[in-house]
Amino acid sequence: MDRNVLHRFFAGTASFEEEEAVCDWVDASDKNREELIRERKYFDVLLLHKAKNSSMPQSGHQEERPAGDVQIAPLGLGKDDAPVRPVR
Repeated sequence: MDRNVLHRFFAGTASFEEEEAVCDWVDASDKNREELIRERKYFDVLLLHKAKNSSMPQSGHQEERPAGDVQIAPLGLGKDDAPVRPVR
């Protein structure tokens, strides 16, 4: 599965067709499910790294970050760690 599609899925910006493709792909094998979980962990690390870098003080002064400025979309795992199919 394309990493960019997975990242859009995690961020909640994937199209309905992409969401369906991710769900079908995950349902196809345990290996795919493991890759989804591994890629989600990577995605979360990227978000946290980005948040950390954006909150670093510049010019020697401390910046205050607004509460909740980093949002991580829930993975939407259902029974047996399978993604919850989108409903539209």
